[in-house]
Amino acid sequence: VRSRMTPDIADRVESIARTIIELLPRITDLESSDRNIFNIRKTAFDYLPEAIAQYESLPPAYTRFHSMKDGRTPRKILIDQLDLMDGEMKEIAAAFYDADRQKMESHGRFLEEKFGRADVLFDD
Repeated sequence: VRSRMTPDIADRVESIARTIIELLPRITDLESSDRNIFNIRKTAFDYLPEAIAQYESLPPAYTRFHSMKDGRTPRKILIDQLDLMDGEMKEIAAAFYDADRQKMESHGRFLEEKFGRADVLFDD
């Protein structure tokens, strides 16, 4: 991954990959129609590889110095795309973790009702 990429680009790609890898054990059905799982799958197999392939198809000097109509270089366009994907993967991860936290709290309430010892379960 780092062969043609500057460290800031490679770091972004690695951040996206780390988040996806972290989420994989939580996904029981990769073919699910759940929007978050769909976005994880599409990012891993389509969006991220396509963004990298488009960037790497251009000559290195062109990616750094040629400005598009909006003033951004292809390098900046890729960085923006990676930041967008990274942000979405992190939001999805937060949603997964929040669901887990809610399950944990629910289980704690169940145990409190079952055994009546809230002081033991919820003391900090």
